[in-house]
Amino acid sequence: MELEMKRKEQNDIKQETVEQDKKWSQESQIPNETSTEALEKMRKDLERKQEEIEVAMRLLIEEKQQLQENKMTLHPEHLDLLMKEFNIKRDDAKTALRDKKEAKLDVTTHDEKQDEKEEDFQSGMKTALDLEYAWEDIKEQRHQLSLRNKTLDMDKVKLQEQQEQMEAEQKQDKSSFML
Repeated sequence: MELEMKRKEQNDIKQETVEQDKKWSQESQIPNETSTEALEKMRKDLERKQEEIEVAMRLLIEEKQQLQENKMTLHPEHLDLLMKEFNIKRDDAKTALRDKKEAKLDVTTHDEKQDEKEEDFQSGMKTALDLEYAWEDIKEQRHQLSLRNKTLDMDKVKLQEQQEQMEAEQKQDKSSFML
């Protein structure tokens, strides 16, 4: 009952505030009144409203204290009901906490899998680059071998020419020696 009266008082205060705002709006438009007088009226109204708010706050605090006192004097049936509600809320909180941990674990597992995939990708990229560099090295070595083979072939041709020339000279020397 007291709660209803207090709520009604608070609603009345709100209604008065709305009406006062309308009144101020109209008063500020009165041509004979100076802005200082209008501001003074507004200040007084604001002070009155502040006092009303303080009274409402005191009533609210008293109401809260009364509710807390009422909780202390509850009957055993009410206490059992409150205990059941508490247990349900506790179980719900435990379930929510477990679900949160599972979700966090799922996220962590997913993150670990993503990290693993990233590492595999990086490893694959490194291997691909290593193979690319190795292929370039092999191509360079083949080119060097090809150049060396050409040089060896040219040296071989020169040696054969020198050998043929030496054989020709030996034959000439033999034929001139035999004569």
